[in-house]
Amino acid sequence: MKDFGIELDKLYHYSTPAGFAGISKSKSLWMTNIRYQNDMEEYSYAVKLTLEVLKEYDPPIPYHGIYFKEDVPIYTFSLTGDNDSLSQWRGYTPDGGFAFSFKHQMLANVINRYNLELVQCVYDVEAQKEIIRSKVIGMLPAAWSELYQKAAAVSFDKNTVDGYAHHARTRGWRAMGFSLAQYAPVLKHPQFREEKEWRLIKDTLDPKGERVRWSGKSGQNRALSFACHERQPPTRQASAL
Repeated sequence: MKDFGIELDKLYHYSTPAGFAGISKSKSLWMTNIRYQNDMEEYSYAVKLTLEVLKEYDPPIPYHGIYFKEDVPIYTFSLTGDNDSLSQWRGYTPDGGFAFSFKHQMLANVINRYNLELVQCVYDVEAQKEIIRSKVIGMLPAAWSELYQKAAAVSFDKNTVDGYAHHARTRGWRAMGFSLAQYAPVLKHPQFREEKEWRLIKDTLDPKGERVRWSGKSGQNRALSFACHERQPPTRQASAL
């Protein structure tokens, strides 16, 4: 059995009565685009932090062509290890509601069936910056400085090993926005630390996993729907919470 790093039935979702009824009635989980979370600045926070980290690189990483995506194909569903958090009661259920969990096997089936990621959010700024250096940028400042110096020594000639390595790296950074979109859901502002959030994440460009259902009008504010099943059913219609 896959190790998720936590017992899935110990993860909770805060919801209004209407939200809980919707999940129960539709037997589905609904995921929200990363740019349309309750905290509207969430994706902007990840972008700003990345731009801050880029200032560490000497010589500066060329900004020309670096693309931070406005249309982000990443959707999330929030969970938490705390089933009695005052700030979350106030924030997500101001007029009353529920903090409920799912049966372990049912949630595991959903994760595996739709090829979702389950990740624990990171609130420590230095840890976030390290993720950006190693995962989003993909190169530490010292390594970039060394590569630049070696390429400069051969006049950035792409017919040389060092010149070509420099060219390939800077060209690849034009797609940095795609890498950022994948890791942005993990990078939460420290002020939300007490939420102890975990997230289900779906990259809609990922071809793996069963197809998802869309809700709403076209555009990135649409929601994703994932059917919940107690066991892997013989047909898509045979589902139950």
